[in-house]
Amino acid sequence: MKKENSPLKISSFLKAIVTAALVFLLLRRVGLRNIKEVFTETGPFAFISGFLLFMVALFFQVTTYKKLLQWAGEIRLKPAELYLDISRINAFSAFTPARAGHLLIIKLLNKRGVAMGTASAVFFAGKMLNYITLLFLSFAGAFIILEKGNYAWLTLFFILLLGAAVFLIVNRTARKRIKNLLGEKIKAKFKGFLVSLKKITENKNNIPKLFLLKLSERFFVAAVIFIIFIQQQEIISLITVLLLTSIASVISALPITIGGFGVREGSAVLLFSFVGVSAETVISAYLFYFVIKYVSVSIPLVFLTGRYGV
Repeated sequence: MKKENSPLKISSFLKAIVTAALVFLLLRRVGLRNIKEVFTETGPFAFISGFLLFMVALFFQVTTYKKLLQWAGEIRLKPAELYLDISRINAFSAFTPARAGHLLIIKLLNKRGVAMGTASAVFFAGKMLNYITLLFLSFAGAFIILEKGNYAWLTLFFILLLGAAVFLIVNRTARKRIKNLLGEKIKAKFKGFLVSLKKITENKNNIPKLFLLKLSERFFVAAVIFIIFIQQQEIISLITVLLLTSIASVISALPITIGGFGVREGSAVLLFSFVGVSAETVISAYLFYFVIKYVSVSIPLVFLTGRYGV
């Protein structure tokens, strides 16, 4: 057992080192004093507005999973239960390598009586929807905003790399190979995955609805960063923030740090420099967003765990 776990532990350890190194370099470049000044200048209006906007984004995320579960044939879950579980994965995922914390939703749904295959299909559909939405916004941002930047092609390379990975997962031949590699025990445990996934995607009218839900979620997440920029007297449009934060999110999906830390913020500093936003403001905005996010997801963890926790 120790031999099986050692590669995972080594990988996590290396990612922790890379994360610490990237964060250190960013803080050293920008300066802790400068970040503190910008951070303290961001008033309570930005915090309250950001909190409300993130709660709306959380509502769209919960609604997306609710729709996926309904279309997969699961209607037993209460909205409060799903709200609590989504808050848990948001809280946990930031501290796990390569966003692996999102996999927790499969275990939580299974504990609530959802079959493992169905829970896995819902998770898979949600992740694919998220990546497709981010890829769409990222391509738009790369062509519209970064067309004159020297780093536009580098950004597109990362986007295409992730897009190729998504395609390989979705591709039928790749799915068959993965299925053949799975043992009989695992196959039995995840029985119903393809059936549930087919139920979710068989009605083509569902796809645009899901895309709009995910797009709305991304819009309100970007609005949190936008409000912080406005408080710092940065003249920038909400659409620009939406497109550039999407590109940063795509790049941060590369599994080299814990929760995308360092990669996401470093990418954002570079991307927003094309539109004249200082590095201090960008780092401060992302730190402020991090605080708002964890305050927002802590509320259901405090008030709903006792009644709806599993």
